[in-house]
Amino acid sequence: MIAMPAPVPALVRRSVRRSVALGAIAAAAVAGVANAHGPVPAEPPTAANLLLGWTIEPAVLLALVVAAVVWAWLVRQVNRAHAANPVPRSRTICFLAGLGVIAVALMSGIDTYDTTLFSVHMIQHLLLTLVASPLIVLGAPITLLLRASSPHVRRTVILPILHSRVMRALTISRYRA
Repeated sequence: MIAMPAPVPALVRRSVRRSVALGAIAAAAVAGVANAHGPVPAEPPTAANLLLGWTIEPAVLLALVVAAVVWAWLVRQVNRAHAANPVPRSRTICFLAGLGVIAVALMSGIDTYDTTLFSVHMIQHLLLTLVASPLIVLGAPITLLLRASSPHVRRTVILPILHSRVMRALTISRYRA
């Protein structure tokens, strides 16, 4: 038998309604001009600005270069250890293409105008979520990491992390039938 929840007292309902109303009034009172991520560019966007207006962000560039170098090193390690079963070239192409799409989204003219035009900002989101993410997933970085690691590291470090409750909470693995 399912237990029914106790009714919420009228005093609590009134308190919640008052709190929500006061919060909405306070939010409306303090709301100003919404600034997105940075300064507004001086010149209007053109196709040339969007394609050629690159700004090198050191943190983004360093992260992408480190990811590409580590990927290449791990692929070389796996290919050397398993010459009969190397890492498929398509995985490397997908992973590096995903990194390239991230670079386009975060350092090209798209990033310059994401604070000015909502449409450009949404294109940036779409590139990151619908293009770069699937490409990186198709590269199978976890599989590469498992293949490149030693059995001891795999058993004592990587697999416990992958099977942890935190990873189950972050992924959809808990919904498997």
